[in-house]
Order: sequence, then structure tokens, then C-alpha cells
Amino acid sequence: MNKFKVFLLFLTMIEIIAMTPYLGVTDQSAVQAFDRQACYASCGCDSLRMVSACFDCKQECDRKYWAEFDKEMGEDKKASNDDND
Repeated sequence: MNKFKVFLLFLTMIEIIAMTPYLGVTDQSAVQAFDRQACYASCGCDSLRMVSACFDCKQECDRKYWAEFDKEMGEDKKASNDDND
């Protein structure tokens, strides 16, 4: 039983060490700062006739999210317009 407790303690310590970068509550990155769900909620997708506008709005939210992600990662690229090619 003692070996099991030591093994369990070892696994717990490894998990704590592995999760340390994700435990920073006050560390807000640009990706965490941009709330994609809140942006989706502002699209007004409740109407059945607004399917195209809803899709366009959600696509714009995704573009903003990934632009913030690229900025956070240090990749200052222009937005890709693959759907407009």
C-alpha cells in the first residue's frame, strides 16, 4: 500500500508541474481576452431569414479571433482571404 501512495503522489506532482502554465488566473493573453462566444451572441442569429448574415457575422468573429491569436503568437500577418480568391 505504501508503494501505491508514493506512486500516486508522484503522478500528482507530475500533473501539477505539467499544468503550471495553465494555472495563471491573472495571466490574460489576447486570445483569452477576445471572447468569440460573446461575438457570436451579438450576431443576431435568431431569425430564420438571416442565415446568410448570421454566417457572415460568425465568420467575421472567427477572423477577429484568429487575428488576435496571430498577434499574441507574434505572427503579424495580413488576414487571409481564402474565401475571396
